[in-house]
Amino acid sequence: MIVNNESSEIIRILNSAFDEFVDNKYAKRDFYPESLRKEIDEVNPWVYDLFNNGVYKVLSFPASVF
Repeated sequence: MIVNNESSEIIRILNSAFDEFVDNKYAKRDFYPESLRKEIDEVNPWVYDLFNNGVYKVLSFPASVF
């Protein structure tokens, strides 16, 4: 079971968590490639703040409530 609401962590988890259960052509897909990790990690805080946390800002809920 995966319990997480942080999209960047979910992508890293799903990148290989189920490889043993899927065909090799799918297991070899890399959604967090080593060559792009630095750039992905630099963009993630911006994505989180603008999109993931944006709904709370629009609805005026403090993110700490959730």
